[in-house]
Amino acid sequence: MESIYAKTLDEIINSKKNENFGKKNEPKKIGINKPSHEYKKINFNSQKYKNSIVKKQESEKINNPALVKEFLTSDQENVYHRDWNKLENGFKKNRISHYVNKLHKERNMKESQKQRLKDYLYQCIDKKLICRKTDVKYNIDTCEIENIIPLKITDDNHFLTIAPKKKKKVIKKNNSKQTSIIGNLIKQTKSNSIKKENEKNKIKKYLDNNR
Repeated sequence: MESIYAKTLDEIINSKKNENFGKKNEPKKIGINKPSHEYKKINFNSQKYKNSIVKKQESEKINNPALVKEFLTSDQENVYHRDWNKLENGFKKNRISHYVNKLHKERNMKESQKQRLKDYLYQCIDKKLICRKTDVKYNIDTCEIENIIPLKITDDNHFLTIAPKKKKKVIKKNNSKQTSIIGNLIKQTKSNSIKKENEKNKIKKYLDNNR
């Protein structure tokens, strides 16, 4: 006769087998919101392709002198779209060179006159004689100098030197308290000197009377 314990043990083993069998036959749950492995692979390859295209374009720009020159030219031109007082000295001299070349054609200057004027204006930049916004009429849109206001050119194309700007003297105003104190001291000194002079006269007069 089979024991109760053996029968119970067989039932437990069989129930476990049935549970595992049921789990194997159940369909696998797929997360709807989670991207599939194929999608991830396609996305990765797509990004990799894009990166390779970008790197290729960048290398083409670097190796293509025409594209590099075009980029540098456009970048340089954008630098001049600023107020005159905000341009660095090197950029100011560049614009002055263009301006003097224009004057050379308009006024039929000699080559020596053109070079002398250009050198002089370069010195004016270094000495900060024409560095303020009010010194030069500069067109931000065209990036060209229209007029250098302090510069005077004669009919025979000689230029007059630009006078250096005079520094304004700053007069420090004394405080009213200090002024009143100094004024009182002066008055007091004067009154003391008068008193001393009067005393001397009295003593002198007394001595003269008692001789």
